[in-house]
Amino acid sequence: MIVVAPVGPAAPDRPTLTFLDVGEGAAALLQVPRGPTVLVDAGPAPLARTLRAHAVRRLDVLVLSHGHADHTAGLRDVLGSIPIGTALLPRPPDSSPSLERLARDLAAAGVAVRWCEAATAIGGSGWGVRILPTSAPGGEGGNQGENDAALVVLVDLAGQRLLLPGDAEGEVLARLELPTCAVVELPHHGSRGGLDDAELRALAPRLAVVSVGPNTYGHPTPEMLALLAGRGVPWARTDERGDIAVAAGGRGLEVTASGG
Repeated sequence: MIVVAPVGPAAPDRPTLTFLDVGEGAAALLQVPRGPTVLVDAGPAPLARTLRAHAVRRLDVLVLSHGHADHTAGLRDVLGSIPIGTALLPRPPDSSPSLERLARDLAAAGVAVRWCEAATAIGGSGWGVRILPTSAPGGEGGNQGENDAALVVLVDLAGQRLLLPGDAEGEVLARLELPTCAVVELPHHGSRGGLDDAELRALAPRLAVVSVGPNTYGHPTPEMLALLAGRGVPWARTDERGDIAVAAGGRGLEVTASGG
């Protein structure tokens, strides 16, 4: 007798960063064959089913750019169902109840929680991750202060860099003196203040990814899309293209989207 069973999801066979379609928020999944699985941000949509669909059985490293729900709320069905090794959280200058609550929830689930206050790097053959703490401009507080006192992530795939800035914007990113990046996730879901023309010219991306969903903020803004168009930078939106995967290929980076 021959039994035909459905084939389970397969992990990528080369280092791949996938911008997950999670609604008006952000989550990016780095998978490395025979290496770690890293999740950068996590929300807002519940993520456990999505991660399993990408053949994730364990998250070795979780990086949260900041504590806002649109970057963290997807963890609610992950904790307790998918093991997480280490979580890196930013240390803002002012107390953040949301981050402190997340730290407690992660620790209760057996996660090793680290407050990331200095640049941190991990990597191996053909891949690398750099986590860069940032600080808000002087006098800035409130919601935008939390956006800017964050963790910015640079991913390296076979020598090509990808920028994941979270909701950090403008002046904050400029202070990091970032290198050129083949792929840039637009800061703050395509907010008007995310980048200016000089920063976009310096980064020189060949693709901009917009992690976005239905929203009342006008994301991505016409100003940001006009800026990209003026520099000839194509963009792909997760609300239109679904999950957007960037993989290290023989000729550089290869991009595919689940929505075509």
